[in-house]
Amino acid sequence: MKIVDILFDLFEGFTEEDRYHKDIYLPDDLSLPRGFQPVISLRYGDHAREEGMKEKYGILTLPKRIDLRTVDMFEVGTQPGSMVINKVCVRMPHDDEKDIIIVISLPSGFVKTVWANLKSDKHKTLNAANYVQPPNNRGHQPQRSNPQQHGHQQQQQRSHQQYRRHA
Repeated sequence: MKIVDILFDLFEGFTEEDRYHKDIYLPDDLSLPRGFQPVISLRYGDHAREEGMKEKYGILTLPKRIDLRTVDMFEVGTQPGSMVINKVCVRMPHDDEKDIIIVISLPSGFVKTVWANLKSDKHKTLNAANYVQPPNNRGHQPQRSNPQQHGHQQQQQRSHQQYRRHA
């Protein structure tokens, strides 16, 4: 394992983020990191590899590369106050019965976690309170998600299970 993987594993959860979901609100001024290419090589840390091995629907085959133009990018994250995307959550076919969900840090391609969802699972329980809300019709600024839900302690405790609830 490279030192950069260890640092990502240790510190990735310590930063707060603004989370946007495609079914709730995606501002027009979101942008990708400078020099970003849509086809990226993925680097899996220990956590992501372990989750792929112990997935409840069976061992997942983890892709080495991904083309973001060909997958369902359903959630993105930015640092608070920034509109540059630094995290994407994607859903893509895995086999005939299930899809694989991959949470990727940008621009590094570091995979935070993975899990599977059945193709029949359409996630009708999306909790909008976990995401930045659209501005109202009077031109007010978008409403940020509840800061207590994304505070330092909760970020330390975040796991793939929380991503599953919001996918």
